[in-house]
Amino acid sequence: HIGLHKTGSTLLQLKALKLDIPENVRVISVHHDADFEYRKWRTSFVDLRNSVLFNLRKGNRSTIAELAEMIDDLLKQPDDQKIIWSDENLLGVPPGHRIGRNIPPSLKPYPNSDLIAKAFGKLKNRYEISSRVYLREHHGLVRSLYKDFTAKLVEYIDLSEFSTRIEIAPEDWLSVVRDWRKALSHRFEVAEFTLGKETEIDYINNFRSWCGLSEVQQQQVNTAVVNPGISQKQVDFAKAVAQYTNEKNKPLLQKALRLIV
Repeated sequence: HIGLHKTGSTLLQLKALKLDIPENVRVISVHHDADFEYRKWRTSFVDLRNSVLFNLRKGNRSTIAELAEMIDDLLKQPDDQKIIWSDENLLGVPPGHRIGRNIPPSLKPYPNSDLIAKAFGKLKNRYEISSRVYLREHHGLVRSLYKDFTAKLVEYIDLSEFSTRIEIAPEDWLSVVRDWRKALSHRFEVAEFTLGKETEIDYINNFRSWCGLSEVQQQQVNTAVVNPGISQKQVDFAKAVAQYTNEKNKPLLQKALRLIV
């Protein structure tokens, strides 16, 4: 499960993948408390991924082979063990993220997702890999991003990451889909982000079904909300500070308000 960002990935990792997991199933996620090995692996993976992003090394066959070898080392398990892996950062650096601000503009939201997809593709015959990505309608994506960024409206406001993402056209996200579909063929599928159209428990159980896990009940997942929606207080706060923010960010904040209010 590779995301995209802002499609409930954290919700699925915290709620769908922490209940009724069979003994022969290994869950890989940064939110899986016991998986220290993965945290260490992920650091090395991100370092290699970013070295390509900053042109410190070429995104060639050698790099793809090295990425595939890293993935292979992580996946090596007994033959009867199933692995459920959920991490939206497998796609690469999120669009507009502070890590990538000095990267030359790319035509794709995730500039090196094609390399990562090819690395997984090299292993598709060694493992029975199935991959899923969720896509979200544009207006809902903007609202979710806005909720995150209003939390940062203190002192110096930098909305460049938000601005970058809302400028990405819906069809541009499909370029990421094409990379993975080409690499994994019929083993890759696109699902619709349906939170808001269906209940949280239905969204969770749809994902668990795809994972081959049994359904869970609402009372089992009644924990704190992972990512609540935008409150009126956040909207009012953004309006209040808009007049005080610097000239560079003022148009971005005003555009955000026009889009979601």
